[in-house]
Amino acid sequence: MTSRTLDGGNSLPESFRRKLKKSGGVSIPASATMQGYVADMEAKNPHMANLLLQRYVQEFTLFYEKLETLKKGPRRARLLHSLADKMVERASKESPYVPSCKKGCSFCCRIHATMVDSEAELIVDYLHVHDIKLSRSRCEKQSGLDDAGHVTKIPYEDRACPLLDEASGECRVYPVRPVQCRKYLVVSPAKDCDIRVKDKAAILVGRDVEALTAASMALETPRKLVDDGIASQLLKRIPKNDPLWTE
Repeated sequence: MTSRTLDGGNSLPESFRRKLKKSGGVSIPASATMQGYVADMEAKNPHMANLLLQRYVQEFTLFYEKLETLKKGPRRARLLHSLADKMVERASKESPYVPSCKKGCSFCCRIHATMVDSEAELIVDYLHVHDIKLSRSRCEKQSGLDDAGHVTKIPYEDRACPLLDEASGECRVYPVRPVQCRKYLVVSPAKDCDIRVKDKAAILVGRDVEALTAASMALETPRKLVDDGIASQLLKRIPKNDPLWTE
């Protein structure tokens, strides 16, 4: 998740602003997708854009406090995923556009994706239970790429997510995949997602799931306001001599 910030200002409850200050931050993170959505609306209807931001702040606060009821770890990740799935399902049903995402389409598995610590713990547990092997060399090539633009600095063939089965185009940890992957719904033709040709994919933006994602990030990485890429998280959590690594 490429992070920018939205200043919550006085629309944040005082008690919550104090809590954020204790955590080392006073700004609310928002994805580049959300920032672009707000910017477009601001140009067309500033009043509606302001209402959108107010609602976003309210939802951010609600989700932050809900996630905070659980300690960092797999249980929090499962709650995060459960909430996100319900939001994405509702948005998909309510949208006049039909998502083009389908099993085996993996263009989006070659762009930068991140996960918070709780999700990383859940995924590493899943990898061990199912004995899913990983390429350490691929993770090392992708580590340190902390925003969407940096991933273009490595060859396309090295950009595939370490969790992707390239032969089938399927995610090998699909049941526990990060919220970043769960909320990414494309409503334009799949070929528009191929960054080798063009990057004009139309993405279904859900304000609530964006606020939820931001809340999880602010809760677990409040000081840097950006979570780690998948490859970096795997390298950090799986010892070098672990049999999960293939090379």
